[in-house]
Amino acid sequence: MRFSLEKYGLTGDFVPHPCFEMHLRKAASKPGRILPDGEMRDWPISGLAHEVRTSHRAEYMEADDLARDDAEIVRRALSVDGLGDGFFYSFCRQNLEQTSHTWHCRKCRACQDWREWHCKTCNKCTYGVTIPCEKCMPAAYARRMDQF
Repeated sequence: MRFSLEKYGLTGDFVPHPCFEMHLRKAASKPGRILPDGEMRDWPISGLAHEVRTSHRAEYMEADDLARDDAEIVRRALSVDGLGDGFFYSFCRQNLEQTSHTWHCRKCRACQDWREWHCKTCNKCTYGVTIPCEKCMPAAYARRMDQF
């Protein structure tokens, strides 16, 4: 079965959010995850729209954004542009997240807090704003922190 871009309204200038793209690739690789009508088995359009509307972060969005039809809400929540003031639906966290506070690491395949970054040396996301990573280079990290 193939995922239906048209059913979800994901055509034209739609650019998928990395979290959605990863989730879709995973679903498409497993038999039975895409239904005969082209919807994702675990995430039908109505279910995703409900998740967005009932999220505790929905209170920060404009009422007209939430009043859109299900397909439009889902299309915008799964795109890089997002809903309202930069909200997207995170399959990793199963919640509506703000793009300025959350990003999706393609290497770790998970949504991360904005204060985390991917260390190329230890190949993991780590909290903090300093390079090098305190986990893979503790001595260099300690020297760097002594400067502050």
